[in-house]
Amino acid sequence: RAIQTRALYGGAACGETTEGAECNTQSCAVPCTLADWTTWSTCTKACGQGIQLRKRNVQTEAQNEGFCPAPKTPQRLNYRFCNVDACPSTVTCNQSVDVAFLVDSSGSVGTSGWEQSKAAVKAIMSAFVANTEVAAITYGGPQSWEQYKGCVLGEGSSYKLSTDCDISILSEFTNDTAAVEQLVDGAKWSATNTFTSGALTVAGNMFQKSRTGAKKVAILITDGKPLSPTKTKSAAKKLRDQGVTVVVVLIGTSSDLVGEVSHLASWPTSQHFINLEDYSELPDDATVNEIMESSCPAAEEA
Repeated sequence: RAIQTRALYGGAACGETTEGAECNTQSCAVPCTLADWTTWSTCTKACGQGIQLRKRNVQTEAQNEGFCPAPKTPQRLNYRFCNVDACPSTVTCNQSVDVAFLVDSSGSVGTSGWEQSKAAVKAIMSAFVANTEVAAITYGGPQSWEQYKGCVLGEGSSYKLSTDCDISILSEFTNDTAAVEQLVDGAKWSATNTFTSGALTVAGNMFQKSRTGAKKVAILITDGKPLSPTKTKSAAKKLRDQGVTVVVVLIGTSSDLVGEVSHLASWPTSQHFINLEDYSELPDDATVNEIMESSCPAAEEA
């Protein structure tokens, strides 16, 4: 503060003209605090070397730009190999599993590819020998701009799932796998587009009715880029966030196609993404076994 009138003739001197006080006493950067490690997750594969994960969640957020390790760094994510024994020649599953099949029926599949897809689905269903419920969806996609706006962009509410969006729910979850195999056998090839996001969304709604305590698995069989990559990526994430293991079987090996579709699978991708060159490989025992390894918590020899 400034002195307005100075002391004169022996008057008392003025008091202090400055005063200090502490401020901003908090630490400039406070790191986050992490919770304890979670328990190890279920092995990602029943045999043939899977992976178990454990992680540390953030307990207290960092402040003032303090450091916090990224979710997939070693400070917060550990993994170890599990079920390292080689798989048997024929893999079966008698664990409690709810499995939804999402089968691409778009034009690029072709008549031969469609028959191979159905044969593979039936073979996989047969490998779930007990305590399993299955559901099946076949999907193409909208063909007109009006249908596209309704199905993909969500504009309006008059569009129909089966006729406009070309998504067919062959069966909700049931333990009558033989009946579902018959429905799959009779399913028609739609030869339209690839509305993968719609199929994933429908599957998510179906899993809301699945059994408590059962492992939840969605097996997506496709050969093409989805109509809307952004919406498809979002729908796959929502499905995974529901606790559903997403196993993706892609027919086609171009780098663009693999890059577009592989990220739909559950992490780690290497354990849940199966890439084939041709539909003829799809119903092979080796392919069916590989799918079963990623779908069943504990595989057995038939």
